[in-house]
Amino acid sequence: MPTATDFLNAFRHGFREKDASQLDALTTDDFVFTSISSGTHRSKTEALEWLVSGDCISIDDYVIIQDTDDCMAGTHTGSGEDWKVNAFFFAKKVNGKASEWYVTGVSVNK
Repeated sequence: MPTATDFLNAFRHGFREKDASQLDALTTDDFVFTSISSGTHRSKTEALEWLVSGDCISIDDYVIIQDTDDCMAGTHTGSGEDWKVNAFFFAKKVNGKASEWYVTGVSVNK
């Protein structure tokens, strides 16, 4: 069963390598990604396209708070060309795959 770190590493790989295949394999067909702070909701296809878009360069500094068979939560940093954020995430899992992912963040000086 994939761990929360495996999911976060799949996001990191996608952002850094512009390759969505790892995250694609770890998400359900009806996966939804929601950014609470921006009010953005993305379908799986939209989330995978965003992953490789270059908007985010990387996520780092993971702290896992919860990691069970049905949910995971924690914090991480995220960064783009001219921004950095401290983020909190919560995700629901179904049969070892993420089905819903929620993130909210607070901007910090880069």
